[in-house]
Amino acid sequence: MTITCRDSNHYNNMNEQQNKKSTWALCLSIAAILLCLLVFALWALEVMPHSVVTVDSFIGACVALLGVIVTVAVGWQIYNAIEMKEKIAEIDRLQQQQEGQEHRMEQMYCNASRVVGYAMAAIAENRHDNANVMRWLLSSFKFSLLQDVPQDINDMLLDMQDFVKVMPDNASISKSGLTEIVDHDKEIRNNPLYKIFANKYEPILEEFAKKIKVEE
Repeated sequence: MTITCRDSNHYNNMNEQQNKKSTWALCLSIAAILLCLLVFALWALEVMPHSVVTVDSFIGACVALLGVIVTVAVGWQIYNAIEMKEKIAEIDRLQQQQEGQEHRMEQMYCNASRVVGYAMAAIAENRHDNANVMRWLLSSFKFSLLQDVPQDINDMLLDMQDFVKVMPDNASISKSGLTEIVDHDKEIRNNPLYKIFANKYEPILEEFAKKIKVEE
């Protein structure tokens, strides 16, 4: 996945937020220590009914401090919950962004493979390499079907049809070449769009099969 400047800034912000949380944790720890010292100091004054610090005031101070601590703790938990929700949403956004980039890369690969296959078929045709013409045409056709918007489907079917018509009988093909053609054919037939063009595609492959001769 490509890391953009925006993502880099986001990671820096997350680090800053983590540092702030560490500072808050340190402050709360110091407050807890001070509270313990305060309670110890009040205890050291030997709270008595006629002393400056009465039992009621001591209890009231403790209750007030406990209330403050509970309020801060609850608020801190709420803050953490909101922070976690935002982080989860951000992770989902980054995941979607990564999936989108991967999908775009796959589409670029399919389009490049389609163009290369078509060009290689033209080169093989000029060399009268019949087996490779069909192999590259099927490869190009297969990758075209894998694109979000398949391109030149009808034109490619017409090219295959025209090629098979002029293809000589008993055209020699190696076992490895035939295996590749069969593999391409299987993937094409398993494509969800196959039913749309099956009535044009199948006669072409049937005619091609009649005209080839596998090398021993």
